[in-house]
Amino acid sequence: MSQENADACVMCVAGKYRDMDQPASSSESVACQTCGTGRYQDVAGQTSCVQCAAGKFRTSAAPSTSEDVACSACGAGRYQDLAGQPSCLKCGVGKYRDGAANASSVEPIACRVCGAGEFQPADSQVSCIKCAVGKFRTQEPASAAESTACRTCDESGAGTFQDEAGQMQCKPKSTCPAGEGQVVSGGVTADRQCALCVRINATHSPREAGGTWSGANDGEPCKPLTTCKDDEYESAVPSTLADRDCSTHKQTCPQGHFTFTTPTPTTDRVCHMLTVCVAGRYQSIGATDLSDRQCADCHSGRFQDQENQLSCIKCAAGKFRNEQGGLASSTEPVACSACDTGRYQTLAGQLSCDACAEGKFRTQKPASAQEAEACNVCAPGTFQPQSGQLECTKCARGKYRDENKPPFSPESAACVACSQSRFQPAPGHVSCLNCALASTVRRNRRLQMKKSLANRAAPAISNQTLARCLA
Repeated sequence: MSQENADACVMCVAGKYRDMDQPASSSESVACQTCGTGRYQDVAGQTSCVQCAAGKFRTSAAPSTSEDVACSACGAGRYQDLAGQPSCLKCGVGKYRDGAANASSVEPIACRVCGAGEFQPADSQVSCIKCAVGKFRTQEPASAAESTACRTCDESGAGTFQDEAGQMQCKPKSTCPAGEGQVVSGGVTADRQCALCVRINATHSPREAGGTWSGANDGEPCKPLTTCKDDEYESAVPSTLADRDCSTHKQTCPQGHFTFTTPTPTTDRVCHMLTVCVAGRYQSIGATDLSDRQCADCHSGRFQDQENQLSCIKCAAGKFRNEQGGLASSTEPVACSACDTGRYQTLAGQLSCDACAEGKFRTQKPASAQEAEACNVCAPGTFQPQSGQLECTKCARGKYRDENKPPFSPESAACVACSQSRFQPAPGHVSCLNCALASTVRRNRRLQMKKSLANRAAPAISNQTLARCLA
């Protein structure tokens, strides 16, 4: 071949490769083929294109761009164990993306099953969620929603509690021995606390209130000693282990008392004072002439600030039962707290509010709204890697939002710098502009400068941007 003919050969441009199955005499459209899916080539005159490596995916950038632009690392919660792929894979529900494993790992290594006491109902997550204090992890799959994956500790009988998150069962509550009584219930998040009943001295009048007692090993508070009325007399001396007996010759006990022991031909009727279901408790069984009323502690998420009520009251939706700040005997403003900023609670009688997840923001809807209304997904051009936030963050000027990355990605993954010959003068966009527009930019610059000076605002397009495009 002569030097003249050799000089007439043309290299396939970057972004294409020379198809060696075609003769050298072919037209450019036949001899040079565009890089296929998952590939790029930033050097002209090549016989093949390059695959994006495992752990990365092929972006929407032109196939002629360099590797750092054409290929992007998998975002949070994703992996890719094959080279040359157009996207990364999500770790499924019930699993989390193990940050200690490379993004190029196979699924069983990149994605780990939630541990004991945890669950995850969403895909592409970097961690699992622990069942909260006061709850335990059920046998439901790790992909289940919180309402079925976690169950509140049982408050019946002596009750159970759990003061640690992420546990598989609740702990049995301590009981108070005879002569002691409950002073703090603990709810479902702490153990019961007991204290000695109040002892009276030998000279204490049976017609004066004072002293308490408990005759069983249980979870009940100490009860006030019965006070004998005018038509009763003390027939048994009390202690911290037993109540005072007040006897009467009459056919019934006086108001506020019930018949503890019915009369016989040789003994009078014995009366005891009716138990008062104090604030923070409710009447579980009503009193009769021959039996005392029975009381129980308010269940979790509830309160009662009145005596002898038939039930406790749930904290309303949009609020939570603040067991740290208010006793169950508190009034509603103290017992129930409004959900904090960035949180919501659809259900009544809950111990906490839910945070809007990463990749979402808390709307202006009431805190009692359903999740779909209370939380919105970040808009195009924005991201949010933290939960419980009021807004999403815009990608800065000079960058664009990579929509292949989930909205909960960190800024380093969610936002990509514009490539050479491209620019973006405004924040919160999903692409960069071609510098072929630079002449228009320059033409409009004077008008922008006039407006910005009039409005005391910074120009929308910086000198650095123009310098980059017009260099």
